[in-house]
Amino acid sequence: MKTINILFFVLSIAVMYGQNKVPKDTYSDWLYVQSDKPVQERFKLINEDGDFGVFQIQFRLDTQDQTHCNKPQCLGYIMAFGVPDESGQNIIYSHYKVMNTMPETYTFPENVRIKLNFSDGSKRFLTDKGFFYTTNDGDSPQQAYVFSNCVDNIISNYPQHRCREFDETKALTIEK
Repeated sequence: MKTINILFFVLSIAVMYGQNKVPKDTYSDWLYVQSDKPVQERFKLINEDGDFGVFQIQFRLDTQDQTHCNKPQCLGYIMAFGVPDESGQNIIYSHYKVMNTMPETYTFPENVRIKLNFSDGSKRFLTDKGFFYTTNDGDSPQQAYVFSNCVDNIISNYPQHRCREFDETKALTIEK
């Protein structure tokens, strides 16, 4: 009976923290890239390669979210999407203009390699609620902040924005 109670407790904590590991080739839930903008992302583990996982990433625009700017002067959103390099020391940015006319879902053109297993025994893994990690001490899983992203509005006749990493000259425009 004690074993059943312990198992129930562990499962309850796992569900509470969103620790339902996503099976290979299944997407996570849609998650907001940034909490105050309606651009969402989701991830799918394609395969594992040594200490790395290879992931496919998709974006979409949640036009029903209260943060969606639907005024005529709001054309869409800029996004600097930063992925760590394999060393984990540098961030490589992709630059997007996500227009309000964006198709339903956009798939990131390249798969992304993310380090999952570390020499100290800690591990990173994908759940339905995003990336989490555990240490070798057996601590409870914690949310892992893997990406460095910035999203801001594109307002006609107003070129300023808060995303210093965004490079307009490298931006890919996503629209219908």
